[in-house]
Amino acid sequence: MISRRAFLAIPAAIASGWSVPAMGAAPVFELSDQWERPTSSGAMFRGNVVILGGDLRNTGGLIGEWSAQLSSLAVFGIADLSGVPFFVPKGSIRKELRQASPRVPVLLDWKGEVYAPRLGFPKSREIVAQVHDKDGKLLLRVEGPATAPRVDEVRKAASP
Repeated sequence: MISRRAFLAIPAAIASGWSVPAMGAAPVFELSDQWERPTSSGAMFRGNVVILGGDLRNTGGLIGEWSAQLSSLAVFGIADLSGVPFFVPKGSIRKELRQASPRVPVLLDWKGEVYAPRLGFPKSREIVAQVHDKDGKLLLRVEGPATAPRVDEVRKAASP
């Protein structure tokens, strides 16, 4: 049985913009990247896609390393920045990510609403490579630096 508190929270969640994807549908969201260009989930999930993410300080550089080895695939990065202190200028974080990952869009999740809740990334990780299909279904998750066996595993899972 659903509690009264949970029942009353549903309309509030819907009113706040929380969207629950239908079964088999990709999660719905839109985030800006390090160049402040908006990217929607609809633009990402057009086929198999590799999403590189993390929520620690050196994640940007590791996204750059991974993406350099996956250049022939659809690759996006995502950074969970919800733990960044309010006094750190957002512009300096964007600049650092532009330098660390110049060829791949890194989506900036300032509020932490997409990284773990909608894409299922684990918290407190330097780098995680996830392969999703066009419906957003997770096909593969690999954690750690871009070693040859890990890169090959991601390539195989992302290839149609």
